[in-house]
Amino acid sequence: MKNIITTFITAIVSLLFIAGCATQPEREVRLTEKFSGDSITLKKDVSFEVALSSNPTTGYSWKTPSFDKSILKIVSDKYVPASKKLVGSGGVRVFCVKAIKAGKTELKTVYCRPWEKKEKPTTTFELDVIVEQ
Repeated sequence: MKNIITTFITAIVSLLFIAGCATQPEREVRLTEKFSGDSITLKKDVSFEVALSSNPTTGYSWKTPSFDKSILKIVSDKYVPASKKLVGSGGVRVFCVKAIKAGKTELKTVYCRPWEKKEKPTTTFELDVIVEQ
């Protein structure tokens, strides 16, 4: 039931972010946690969104993704709470990423408490990205 609610909240909040990459009419893809481990192929100058469930009130947060910065760039990085009325209810962190050069890179981010250096992240999101001309 929790996964259904999380998926529903992610979908609703992601819809609110259609404007997140609105300046990029070529945006074709919106990815969530279920796409971790997958790969995507896209053309240069196309943007995509990675929308990941998050609840920073727990101390956990998604780190800024790592990737080859000559191939991709982050256009925006936003957190949207699921509810402005329910304190601590969580929400979605949305990274809008643009392909800027042909090549292949892995986009990776982890969900962790930044001060717990010796602890393993609770969740990892990994995506192989192939950019064609």
